[in-house]
Amino acid sequence: MSDAVTPSATPNSDPPRPADRARFWRDTLTAFATSGQTVRAFCRARGFHEKRFYTWRRDLGLSPVARPTPAASDAVPIRG
Repeated sequence: MSDAVTPSATPNSDPPRPADRARFWRDTLTAFATSGQTVRAFCRARGFHEKRFYTWRRDLGLSPVARPTPAASDAVPIRG
């Protein structure tokens, strides 16, 4: 039996170890990206709460609306 965590292996529950959870959600988000489904349909089919989906997508830096924070060196001086 494989130790790999598959997105559909444990619907509506995360693996117990943090490293496994992050890998699980990366795999799940990859499956979503190739599914062609809406977030709502994808989550419903797998028994996930949409909020958890969006939280993990944001936390893993995979959100398409993530806004990078400007570095101090990117600041443009204002001249008056």
